[in-house]
Amino acid sequence: MATRNLNTICSFKEPPTSVRALLLTDLQQLKTIGNSHKNYVDA
Repeated sequence: MATRNLNTICSFKEPPTSVRALLLTDLQQLKTIGNSHKNYVDA
């Protein structure tokens, strides 16, 4: 899900604030996932 959102944001020159907020939320989720699945994140 996070990767798909990143690809969508990359298609915008200037992402709306709401999209930026969603991206920040995804990054926080990725950090949490990384703490419990480091091997998956490193792959």
